[in-house]
Amino acid sequence: MIGQRSRRLAWRMFAVLCLASGASGCAMVTLKPVSAAEYIQARRGDPLGNGHLSIPAIETLAVIGLSESACSTRTRQCAEQLLDNDGVVQERKLAAVAELWLQASLRLAKRQPRSDAALSAWLETARYAYAYLFFSERAPGERTFEDRQTQVRDYYNYAVQQAVSALFVRFQQQGQRADSAAELSALPGWRIALDVSRLGALQDMPMPDAMLPASGLRFTGLRSVYRRDGFGAEMVAVLPDATSLRNEASESDATSPAYSEMPTPSLTVLLRFDGDTLAEVLASRAVRVEAYDPYLSARATLGGYAVPLAGDFSAGYGVWMARSGFAEQSLRTLFGMAHGIDRPHIFLTQPYDPDRRVLVLLHGLASSPEAWVNLANELLGDEQLRARYQIWLVYYPTNLPIAYNQTEIRNGLEQALDHFDPQRRSASTHDMVLVGHSMGGVLARLMVSSSDGD
Repeated sequence: MIGQRSRRLAWRMFAVLCLASGASGCAMVTLKPVSAAEYIQARRGDPLGNGHLSIPAIETLAVIGLSESACSTRTRQCAEQLLDNDGVVQERKLAAVAELWLQASLRLAKRQPRSDAALSAWLETARYAYAYLFFSERAPGERTFEDRQTQVRDYYNYAVQQAVSALFVRFQQQGQRADSAAELSALPGWRIALDVSRLGALQDMPMPDAMLPASGLRFTGLRSVYRRDGFGAEMVAVLPDATSLRNEASESDATSPAYSEMPTPSLTVLLRFDGDTLAEVLASRAVRVEAYDPYLSARATLGGYAVPLAGDFSAGYGVWMARSGFAEQSLRTLFGMAHGIDRPHIFLTQPYDPDRRVLVLLHGLASSPEAWVNLANELLGDEQLRARYQIWLVYYPTNLPIAYNQTEIRNGLEQALDHFDPQRRSASTHDMVLVGHSMGGVLARLMVSSSDGD
């Protein structure tokens, strides 16, 4: 009896010693099953989804004795401490620091959305993500299927979106005009330059009234949103008078053009940080804001690597359709009411491209370009069609005689071609394709017919 008590007492003492000291031979590791939600959280959970650091970031901080709570109020100190530690792999450090700044950016943007501190934090997020993606030991192609690279690319893209939105507001308040050599004195401690040289025809566009992040837009009435994955923030530039057609198609003015480009073009914007080495990028406080036309540029070179550019081919079109007022205006036109249109107008859904054939869509009776909303969106979203065609939408007053509309539409198309390619040397001025619905079909047939019946 005494022996049994002694053995039980010995085992209890042994267990206490195991718990207290972690002595060799005690089981300190336990095993438990992981649910599907925990599986996704372990691989994708991060500040963008739930406000908390990801498991890889927490584990990286733990290696040097730091925690999420300890770093939540001293981001810069934790980042510097982590970067100075030689015991952590460089990639892990850069990814964790980018995530620390992302978490700080989200908190600052919530409390002080227009502050210098918030904007600076977004730039820091983008810079460290940029460093991880293009200046760490391995090339981006070596990490193609790694969750961590996808996460950090998202950090970069989201930080670029937020920084560009904040910079635009400051740039607009300064009253400056977009210029490829423009220097933005928008943030103390940073040198920020604007480069629009890669926008093609869009670099001559007027100062936008607004810059809308495409990721923040949701549309009803569009069956699908077509976009291309890659680097950069997908934005929509809302140009002056984009919400009013009266300046373009309502009031008779023989001197005004019978054509115009869609006033809500899509852009892709990058932040490029100065430096050709990791040390130079991390030491630099100079950054260039580069804007691209996603129809013209599918790739860009960052850190010496050719990478795909993100692009949204539905957002600009969707914003234009949502703000156009076409539906009401077309009915006003049909019944001869005020604020209708009295002559045809041609809208280019993208900046004119001499290498793409023109596809002209003509709506029917009591209708407008809205009749083509999903067809045009599907055409814009198809990569092969998008590479070969540009869409021109005709808007004409359906209460006027067909003969008048046919003549004016033909003249409008000729006027547009005379402006863009007076010598008729480009692919866009040959083999134009006309598609019409209802009355638009009649107009299309008349426009391709000659007087001898051919």
